[in-house]
Amino acid sequence: MKILKVLLVTVLLLLCACTKEEKIEILSDYDNLDAYTKYLELVEGEDTFLDFYYYEGDNGLALYLDNFNNAFFARAYLNLYENNEDEEPYYKSDAYYLVRPYDYLYIGEIENKDDIGYYNLYGYENYKLNYEENLKYDFYYDEDDYGYYTGVLIDNVDDDIALRILKKEYVISVLTELYMYDILIFEDDDKYDLIDNYPNVNDYLYYGVLDFDNKTIELYKGTDLINSIEME
Repeated sequence: MKILKVLLVTVLLLLCACTKEEKIEILSDYDNLDAYTKYLELVEGEDTFLDFYYYEGDNGLALYLDNFNNAFFARAYLNLYENNEDEEPYYKSDAYYLVRPYDYLYIGEIENKDDIGYYNLYGYENYKLNYEENLKYDFYYDEDDYGYYTGVLIDNVDDDIALRILKKEYVISVLTELYMYDILIFEDDDKYDLIDNYPNVNDYLYYGVLDFDNKTIELYKGTDLINSIEME
């Protein structure tokens, strides 16, 4: 009878282990990452529009992944080879970076080379973000005298929508480990094409401050603080 009970408990434990949802491992040093990876859903059967590019930086060649998909987050590993006959890469990304839709992400740097050689991306995966799915807006990155910021363009924005945007940007920053601390929200306008005609920073309607150490968000309307909340 004791043997039967032990076997039954063992079977139940195995069933629990098999049915437990697999944890999504991504690159982020946020100390409560599980609170946000729960919003990621692996999407099967979709093409991944990730590409690799590089440019000459201060200390070498800066490496980037570029996600051309406007619906899904994406990720992949990058290998660089001297040529397409080599078996061992001279550079291998050992982290699994997550790139937001229609965005790019810096993933590393190598010494300057006349010819970067041959590359391949592997382990492609697409993810849907089940957080504020219906909240759509255009975004871009820029800098002013005070540093880098994310610019957001959206029609018919109000206090509630502005706060929801900041919360979504907080979640995305944590998941991609691209921590953007300042968010400027502008009324959408046809004069902004987001290619070479960004809004004047002084024309923002709302200003957000994301603090990832203290897990807080502050929302300003003009220069007035109108809301402050805590995140997980």
